[in-house]
Amino acid sequence: MKNKMNADFDTCAILIAFNPNIKTFIDLCNSILLSNVNLIIVNNGSSIDLKDDQFVLDNYKIINQKNNSGIATAQNIGINHALKNKNHEFFFFFDHDSLLSENFFENIRKEYQSNLGFDVMCPTVLDRSSKAEYPSLLINKLGVTKKIYGKNARNILKISLGISSGMSARRNAIELVGTFKDKLFIDHVDTEWFLRARYNGFNIGLTNKAKIYHSIGEKNFSKANLNIHQHNNQRTYYQLRNTLLLRKYSYVPKIFLISQFLRLILHKSFYIFFSENKIEYLRYVYIAIYDGILMNSGPYIKD
Repeated sequence: MKNKMNADFDTCAILIAFNPNIKTFIDLCNSILLSNVNLIIVNNGSSIDLKDDQFVLDNYKIINQKNNSGIATAQNIGINHALKNKNHEFFFFFDHDSLLSENFFENIRKEYQSNLGFDVMCPTVLDRSSKAEYPSLLINKLGVTKKIYGKNARNILKISLGISSGMSARRNAIELVGTFKDKLFIDHVDTEWFLRARYNGFNIGLTNKAKIYHSIGEKNFSKANLNIHQHNNQRTYYQLRNTLLLRKYSYVPKIFLISQFLRLILHKSFYIFFSENKIEYLRYVYIAIYDGILMNSGPYIKD
């Protein structure tokens, strides 16, 4: 692999790969490379075979991990490498299955330049199939949340939490807020970082000048006016456990955590009703709550 990056570029994208659809993944990589953006790919323990002739340009670096170290650790590896280039001012984060709107990076950079009060920015996120928008959240001082939609907004909207894929931050935010919490492994990794950034005085913006098309969950369905994003058993474990783990951080509002936990229990209970293997699913839910109460963190170890 060539593993070269352009020292003059001011923007770096960190892309985490874990057993991606190779065509979707390469398409995303090339759309990033053609945007005058350095690309760091952290192959997080997957068996994908990447070759130079799959990439249209060579301003990328691939970092191979032998095992799945979790999204937080993988992103931190990318961040630490990206920080070595002193010209990198803008840091972007992507999942491996996202699709970017035209002029994505250029439009985000313009938003930063014309709205100097924002050091963290999220694009409008749309479902790849339905084109429905995934809402961001604004949390008030009491910890009560309000859904924020950017699709039809004329200006940047202030939010507290956004969707992680496509999020970006200026260098000063990365350096002052710090990296992601490794022990969370996956799920709520972005939640904790967003709330830590907010606690440290950084404004988080939502813009509709850049859009990302993304899929959340393995299956999605609606019942009784509830939109259910169905994840596998291990993701269910991390979602529930990490919601409880977040209580250790003083900057995470307690009312927000309680409401998020109750919402998850409602959704997971609803899914159990339709699950083909209810006992196995309930087992993961039980272990998640048990580990969350005892503050057991890190990767799930199947017994």
